[in-house]
Amino acid sequence: EDTLLEYVQDLFDNHVVPTIKQQGGDVEHQKCVLLYDCYSVHRSHDVLCELKTRFPTLIVLFVPASCMGELQPLDLAFFSIFKSGLARLC
Repeated sequence: EDTLLEYVQDLFDNHVVPTIKQQGGDVEHQKCVLLYDCYSVHRSHDVLCELKTRFPTLIVLFVPASCMGELQPLDLAFFSIFKSGLARLC
């Protein structure tokens, strides 16, 4: 659990917050989505409570079990197109 929380803290400190600031956003109010698989540590009550405490604007969503393989094609078919569209807007 501690390793997971350290990872999310590092992610926020070194990627999320700088990106929000770079784009002129409000770090205190900007919503952020964290997409997880259903691994038991990710769904732990203690972890979810700590994430909510540390990152009140974080929305945690779970991919249903056994669906990651089915969703993998979205990396190329959707997310790359979506990211390039966002890059053109920013």
